[in-house]
Amino acid sequence: MFIPRSLNEYWDMSCDTHMTPMIVPAFSSIAMYDGLPDLDLKSCYGHKLEYGFYKYYKNNKKFKNKVDMDCKDLNINNYNRIIKINKVDNKLNVDYIYCE
Repeated sequence: MFIPRSLNEYWDMSCDTHMTPMIVPAFSSIAMYDGLPDLDLKSCYGHKLEYGFYKYYKNNKKFKNKVDMDCKDLNINNYNRIIKINKVDNKLNVDYIYCE
């Protein structure tokens, strides 16, 4: 699942910036695409390297401030489809993107 960083209703729902990326996988069992938290943001609980994120950073994975994605991004990461949630004309929009 991809939720662009511009969807503030999702990314700013908690003062714990490192909890938000875990919501989608916890409720849906669907992986987040580019869901690593921004280490530069202040987290009210200070859990910057907890929740297992340190393993990603240890393997040189980086936060990306992505506001959009396309099939080229998916193929690089071995995905073949993605659910994209964004806001269009002040309404939530869900797109199902299939790539071959």
